[in-house]
Amino acid sequence: MVYAFEVQKSAIEKFNAILDEEGIKNIKVIYDGHENMDIYIEEQVKAIMFNLGYLPGSDKTITTKSDTTLMAVQKGLKLLMPGGVMTIAAYVGHEEGQREAEDLLKFISEIDSKQFSIMKIDFINRRNAPF
Repeated sequence: MVYAFEVQKSAIEKFNAILDEEGIKNIKVIYDGHENMDIYIEEQVKAIMFNLGYLPGSDKTITTKSDTTLMAVQKGLKLLMPGGVMTIAAYVGHEEGQREAEDLLKFISEIDSKQFSIMKIDFINRRNAPF
């Protein structure tokens, strides 16, 4: 099962329409923030993917925030099974995204390397590109 978290109803409606159209049944879209994932997911998971920032083409004032993202990452690490993978796409091209990325890098740099291997992939020749 794939769990997707979204805080904008219009995005959920559009995505659910695509799922229905394609006959996809193994994705559950949840109208809630990613910081509440532990309420909906009880089993360990193989992968967690965060796509931070704002929804392109929508209200740019609705963005992910440092406090809820850090909470979600902490909870995600507890849900991740051994050998699992977490990816985080951080968008730094706007003020809130820059703040969120800085807080996120500070947090993950302090995680015990014996528990998790962490790497950062970044564009060298693109200014304000996501990493």
